[in-house]
Amino acid sequence: MHFRPIGACHGANVPYYPSPLSPPIGDIAQIPAHAASCIIEASISSRFVVSDNAKGAFAVAREVINPENIPSPPFIRTLFSTTKFAWLWTIIRVYVGWQWLSSGWNKVGNPAWTQTGAAVRGFWANAVAIPETGNPPIRYGWYRSFLNFLLEGEHHTWMAKLIVAGEILVGIGLILGALVGFAAFFGALMNFNFMLAGTASTNPVLFLLSILIMAAWKVAGYYGVDRWLLPMVGTPWQRDLTAATSREARA
Repeated sequence: MHFRPIGACHGANVPYYPSPLSPPIGDIAQIPAHAASCIIEASISSRFVVSDNAKGAFAVAREVINPENIPSPPFIRTLFSTTKFAWLWTIIRVYVGWQWLSSGWNKVGNPAWTQTGAAVRGFWANAVAIPETGNPPIRYGWYRSFLNFLLEGEHHTWMAKLIVAGEILVGIGLILGALVGFAAFFGALMNFNFMLAGTASTNPVLFLLSILIMAAWKVAGYYGVDRWLLPMVGTPWQRDLTAATSREARA
């Protein structure tokens, strides 16, 4: 690609520069005074006219370095977007689903969960307590204020029922492989809230596995209901893409 100075030098018989860092091509001794001054001015101001070929090269470079056009590593694509490892995601989602289903099912016959909500009230009360020594269970003041708001409003009754129903539905969805991405999301949301309240237990592991399942949502339910449900139902962004393609074809 070739660069040449612009401005007062236009039309002057002066050397041109193959690149800003290359020496000029031409006889410098024959440069008129006014041409020499405009070359210096152009060099200082770095004003260059770029040829059409250079513009095309720059456009290609911008297209290449666009993050959206950077391909994922082949192994990542194979792991998360192909059915080659669907068996692995089946094992993971069934394990996570069973943890949720068994946890929720064990609460069904407990009045503290399904009637009074006393179990959630006691959990929240312990979480918001600030001990005289040591660190409190909740490290974030905004989350402690949120739980205090729920306690003062006596929202533990309906929240306990919601937790039980949520754990069972998440477990069923993951085990059957139905809407796996949504099931994993709501499971991770419950894990996240339990951890914010200061409870570790199995939550960190289940949270991590749920994030991985969400990343593999297209194939995690391949050996399950999603194998037929996803193609039949489709996705909102898939419909938008199809509509956009149809408009472009008509245009």
